[in-house]
Amino acid sequence: MKIAILGFGAEGKSALRFIMSHPTYRAAEVFVLDRNPKTSAGIPTAVAKKIKLRVGKNYLADIASYNLIIRSPGIPFKTPELQTAAKNTSILTSATKIFFEEINRQKPKPLLIGVSGTKGKSTTSTAIYQILKQAGKKVALAGNIGIPMLDIVKTKPTPEIIILELSSFQLQDLQTSPDIAVFVDIFPDHLDSHQSLGEYFKAKSNLTAFQSANQPVFFFADNKNVAKILKHSPAERHPVIPSADTPLKNLDLAAAVCRYLKISEIVIQETNKKFKGLEHRLELVRQIKTKT
Repeated sequence: MKIAILGFGAEGKSALRFIMSHPTYRAAEVFVLDRNPKTSAGIPTAVAKKIKLRVGKNYLADIASYNLIIRSPGIPFKTPELQTAAKNTSILTSATKIFFEEINRQKPKPLLIGVSGTKGKSTTSTAIYQILKQAGKKVALAGNIGIPMLDIVKTKPTPEIIILELSSFQLQDLQTSPDIAVFVDIFPDHLDSHQSLGEYFKAKSNLTAFQSANQPVFFFADNKNVAKILKHSPAERHPVIPSADTPLKNLDLAAAVCRYLKISEIVIQETNKKFKGLEHRLELVRQIKTKT
């Protein structure tokens, strides 16, 4: 078997760690493919001799020769070379897909909370994480923020709840939804990578597309784009009306999720009061006095 890890950022490095430690792939040839010619600097010395590199502008030249291609989010799913390979003999997957496959086999299976949307994903994911942690739950924060997903698969003890921040690039080819879905506001975005606004919305829709009728989705009641996406979702609707139309409304969304999980109202309110926000998110930089 020839395996290509496509893109070598945080997720690509996590995928390499996972592949190199998994007995199924012990005899596989493993390749790292990346446009960056300096990619080799990120490969651990312990496995460097077992890895082959394809880097530089022609890194996709022989992509159809691999049996398994693990795509990083930074590589568009609709890249023509990838789609051609997938139509022929290659299996095209991602760290996100592998994570869901692996975690859904675990017994007991952790509860998965997936958070997506355009703006506010990191804040909402972190707020849910902090409330649940304060409530004494064994919880992990992963995905587009926190720990790379595949690094959690073999964590012992396994967290009872995993919160996943999921981008459109991670969701685009996903065929499984989390147990609980959370949508922050959705607006047009990432049209430099997605072929159309419809493709962007379709990618987001996978957050809830495969939920069952008794699995909940939380969302802001006034976001029309989310309402359109949810038309084709079987999920149980939990619209949230925020207390104020400010960035703090994402804390209202986090609170609604935690109430559903029977977390004490005192813990929710006290944790949200202490929430200071995340770096670079509407962060106070400086106050300046001007002469009048």
